[in-house]
Amino acid sequence: MSKLRRHKQRGVFAIEFALGFIVLFMFTVLIFEVCRLTYICSVLDYATAEAARDTRVQLHKNADFKTYHGKQCQKDFSDAKEIKRCEAVQSYSDDQFAIWFHRLVNDNGGALWQVFTSKKDMSIQAYYYRNLADLADKRENTSWKRNALSRYQVTYQYQPIFFKWSFTDTEIKRHVLVINEFERHGSEK
Repeated sequence: MSKLRRHKQRGVFAIEFALGFIVLFMFTVLIFEVCRLTYICSVLDYATAEAARDTRVQLHKNADFKTYHGKQCQKDFSDAKEIKRCEAVQSYSDDQFAIWFHRLVNDNGGALWQVFTSKKDMSIQAYYYRNLADLADKRENTSWKRNALSRYQVTYQYQPIFFKWSFTDTEIKRHVLVINEFERHGSEK
C-alpha cells in the first residue's frame, strides 16, 4: 500500500518547487525594482539639495562653467567627448544650477547610478522670478540674473527594468526654490 502511495506522489515535489520558485522569483524581482526606484529617488533628493546649496555658495569653484563658458566647442576642442560636454554646458544658458547639478549627479551618484539609470531620462527646467509676488502669479523671467528667486524642477523619466507594463511613463520630479541672495538686492531696485 505504501509503495502504491509513493508511486502516486512521484513528481509532486518538482511541481511544488516549480510553482513556489516562480512566486519567489517574482518577489525577488519586485524587491529589486523597489530598491532601484528608492535609490534613484534618494540620489535625486541628495543632488537637488546639494546643487541648490553649492550653486550659490561655491559658484566660483564650478570647473565646468569656467572651462566651457564663452568657448566655441567645435573650434576649441578636438575630443568628441569634450565637445559633447562643452555643448551640454553651454545649452544651460549660463545657468550654473543645471551645470552644477549634472556634475553632482555624475560625481556623487556612485557606480550604481551609471548602471541603473540613463542620462537621457533626466532633465532640468529653471524658472526665475523677481520677487514673491511674481512667484505667486507665476510671472517668469528668462534669465537667472537680477532675479531674487529661482525655482528648479528636476525630472527623471523612470523606466522599470522588469515590470515594464506597470510603471509606464512615471516621472520622478524634484523641485527646489533658491533665494538668489546677491541677485535679490539688485532686483528690488
